[in-house]
Amino acid sequence: MDTGSQLIWMQCQPCQSCVSQNATLFSPSSSSSYTTESCSSTACASLPRQSSQSNACQYSYSYASQASTQGQLGTETLTLLSPEASTSAFPRLVFGCGLNNHGEYGGAAGLVGMGQSSLSLPSQLSSVLGGKKFSNCLLSHATLPSSSSASPSSLVIGEAAAESASRMQFTPIVANPAVVASLYYIDVLGFSVNNVRLNIPASTFSIQADGRGGIILDSGTTYTYLPSAAFSVIQQAFDTFIKLPRYSNHPYLPLCYSVQEGQETTAIPPFTFTVHLQGMDLAVPLDNYFTKVDEQEPIV
Repeated sequence: MDTGSQLIWMQCQPCQSCVSQNATLFSPSSSSSYTTESCSSTACASLPRQSSQSNACQYSYSYASQASTQGQLGTETLTLLSPEASTSAFPRLVFGCGLNNHGEYGGAAGLVGMGQSSLSLPSQLSSVLGGKKFSNCLLSHATLPSSSSASPSSLVIGEAAAESASRMQFTPIVANPAVVASLYYIDVLGFSVNNVRLNIPASTFSIQADGRGGIILDSGTTYTYLPSAAFSVIQQAFDTFIKLPRYSNHPYLPLCYSVQEGQETTAIPPFTFTVHLQGMDLAVPLDNYFTKVDEQEPIV
């Protein structure tokens, strides 16, 4: 489920190049309800890149991680399971039938685009479910799905997603007028380490006139990436408060410390970020800004 993407796609037979997945490959030829989208369809015109082969719409989609998928755009009946174990069917859902796919998807059969485009899942189901609203409480990556204490995380789409709104706090989605994209931008004001607000100008995170900059919410990106000017200040703050030896040999994560067993929770200070709404501070759980790479060294 990717809030930074617009396309729903899954791997299909006959697969020319497919990544490893846990489920059986979908076979369009075995489905009586599968149809291909023509090149003249509205859905095909909505793709950022498309081509035609025997009047069937061909798509090509790539991601910042260098992963990619190419294939044929089609429609199929989507059946979703509710928390109460009932099912709901949604006919003629437009999706990509991936025949040439590359990247790492953790054993998943494909990807569900949740962005602000006409091809995303919330947009396609909006007329049936009462709008494009959706909510999802993400499980911590530190909680194993097989754990007896782990509860499943539900995705709620449509008007039902607003039922608990009175118990929530909100920050506005910010528009980026210079970029035609499905991304969700938010207005971040700053960061704090050990409850000390860092001296980072709020303009560091602003959207520029040419569309560059800004902070997006992207469930498909593993790490949080910040401008180097902001990251250097955060790094200095952690160095000030963490009294542990630095570990400098990690290939791509620069802020690392060597710890002994049990030191993680006592040695690492709290980390918060401030968003637009009334200067609301959101505390980041420790497991979401430091992680252990082996038995000796945690990294951020």
